[in-house]
Amino acid sequence: MSRASLLLAARRLGRVALPLWFALWTIADVSHRFGDYFASDTRIYYRATQTWLAGGDPWNAAVGPFHFAGLPPTVQLFVPFTWLPEDVAVWLGFAIGVASAIAIVRLLRLPLWWLLFPPLAHGVIVANPHIWLTALLLTGRPAAEALASLLKIYAIVPVAGRYHWRGLAWTAVALAASVAVSPHLWMGYLAEFGPTTARLAEEAAGGFSAAIVPVLVVPMAFIILALAVFDRRAASWLAVPALWPSSQFFTQTFAMPLFVAGGAPVLAALLAIPSRGVVPAAIAGYVVVRLWQLRGQPVTPDLPIPTWPRRRRPALGR
Repeated sequence: MSRASLLLAARRLGRVALPLWFALWTIADVSHRFGDYFASDTRIYYRATQTWLAGGDPWNAAVGPFHFAGLPPTVQLFVPFTWLPEDVAVWLGFAIGVASAIAIVRLLRLPLWWLLFPPLAHGVIVANPHIWLTALLLTGRPAAEALASLLKIYAIVPVAGRYHWRGLAWTAVALAASVAVSPHLWMGYLAEFGPTTARLAEEAAGGFSAAIVPVLVVPMAFIILALAVFDRRAASWLAVPALWPSSQFFTQTFAMPLFVAGGAPVLAALLAIPSRGVVPAAIAGYVVVRLWQLRGQPVTPDLPIPTWPRRRRPALGR
């Protein structure tokens, strides 16, 4: 068989094998998350906001052994949820997650079986706002990007990495408004930042990024920078899963824009495995392969150089 025939056969096999691979890991991951821990993340955020409104410390709110660790804007955004009974709010969070997952797949024009992508399915089952903010980021609208960054601050990374200046400006204004509205909430967060971060790292078992082994952070940062030289968009989406401390399994949905039109199937298959240590190795392998494919080709760094519109001179008459 020719090389082209082999590649075609491999692609056809991948179209069948990848959905089955996703289904296998999704069933293994979410089968034990029903019951007390179904939509548990929305429940944690709900209790944190309710505690704050009652004059308590939102970072002491918990579901089982897991505590709230978000920033003050997240607490503020969840205030409308507290107008509902807790169970109703939890089901609402789950419904928003389902709608967001469908929106992600549709916005990226991926086949519907991508709803089985384990990090995406995991985020929906635990009803974490990460799925909501991923859909918001994919719209590319500045207000939506600002809202995503308020839900979880790391959403600002792909916004900044893709040079969405309006989204960054809206985010800065929104953060300033958050501080102005609730300065005491921010002071409480800053006062407890160290213990809250340490507790999050313990509850997340170090997370899934390279930060699980601190010595890997600097090499992984260089790998992301190397990728940014020739594919800034891909580096912007992979930076959070690769480097963010105490990252969760659902964080890997940020890689989904790389899988459009069947791209990076091996990376997708590896990121589907809910095991710590896989993400740094998978991303490093992906970058090495990309660099090897570009060997010998000139690469022009994509630098954020602003261009200002020139003032047009009035046309001169005779």
